[in-house]
Amino acid sequence: MLPEGGGGDTLFADMEVAYASLEPDVGFRLCGLSARYGSEHVYRGRYADRVAVEDGVTYPTAVHPVVRTHPETSRRSLFANRRSPSASRVSTGTIHRRPPCDCCWVGWPEPVCPATLARLFVGMDNVDRSTRSQPRQEPHVARVNFDGSSSIVTGGASGIGEASARLLADAGSRVVIADLNEERGQAVASELGGLFVRCDVASIDDADTTVAAASEMGPLRALVNSAGLGMAGRTISRDNQPMDLSQFEFVIRVNLIGSFNMLSRAAGAMAATEPMDDDGQRGAIVNMASAAAFDGQIGQAAYSASKGGIVGMTLPIARDLSVVGIRVNTIAPGLIDTPIYGEGEQSDAFKAHLGQSVLFPKRLGSGEELAFMVMDLLTNPYMNAEVIRVDGGIRMPPK
Repeated sequence: MLPEGGGGDTLFADMEVAYASLEPDVGFRLCGLSARYGSEHVYRGRYADRVAVEDGVTYPTAVHPVVRTHPETSRRSLFANRRSPSASRVSTGTIHRRPPCDCCWVGWPEPVCPATLARLFVGMDNVDRSTRSQPRQEPHVARVNFDGSSSIVTGGASGIGEASARLLADAGSRVVIADLNEERGQAVASELGGLFVRCDVASIDDADTTVAAASEMGPLRALVNSAGLGMAGRTISRDNQPMDLSQFEFVIRVNLIGSFNMLSRAAGAMAATEPMDDDGQRGAIVNMASAAAFDGQIGQAAYSASKGGIVGMTLPIARDLSVVGIRVNTIAPGLIDTPIYGEGEQSDAFKAHLGQSVLFPKRLGSGEELAFMVMDLLTNPYMNAEVIRVDGGIRMPPK
């Protein structure tokens, strides 16, 4: 690159730029081009391309619109104004105005922005464009490709799980629907060309059976932990009776222990597969927490504890599995329209009322909207160890 302000020993054919009745907002433009023309001068119509030589390297320049050689004009004075963003005068008395973009001054004589180049070359029909450089090719990083792989979606018979299973199938993955609802699970699996496995997520045997079934269909690359349940109960009742401990334990067992059980069994199978890319990625896992992990309401002690546990284990598990190239992320949904709310006019009215507490949009979210985030977390190769709220901005009130 040419030194700031020029060098006295630099070989340069100086030029004087005649201002030539340009519009005030156009003015003089000096732009560097990345193509090299050698050491010869090239003139084409109204435009002239000239070459500066520095340490044996040629740097072509372009001046618009009227150029004529003037051996008495100094190179230093001609280009001194490129440091200044405002109009300035050089020793020849020619006015040099600021170009339409900052990079023409700052980056000269490096390649400049397309907008300036487009304005510079307007009308240059006789230019040999084969001498211009090609646009810089940025490194291409692709999303994770699940085509030909297998995946597991717990709770995949309905709601967020079903929506996620459909998007995974669309991405080319063979999906195992792991659920307790056999009728609905079979129907979804059949429609997607996948497989249904009846699965209690807290059971080691059921988890191993599910993982084995998926591995038979292709390398296991994805797990979506969407199975879960809620059971309201205050710490003490209105007559001061403590909550039944078995109720608390049941919610923790399904939501928290079940998520970890499925995750650890699936991760073991993923770790045994061949890496998918140069980074060594072997798979990705998405857990489902809840906004209740942060904004638990009255009567949600067990549910909030179970979902808070999922949030809390995300980072340490991601660290555990990083050595085998498995990413782990968690979604914390807000109020989502799932079958838990039932159907009918009363259900619709209740959901509309709940939606008013959402910041925007003022409605319940859909399973598909959550599934979009699931796929983003699964396919973005740089997304890891994060907990993301997908809740329309809601902050849950006490009740």
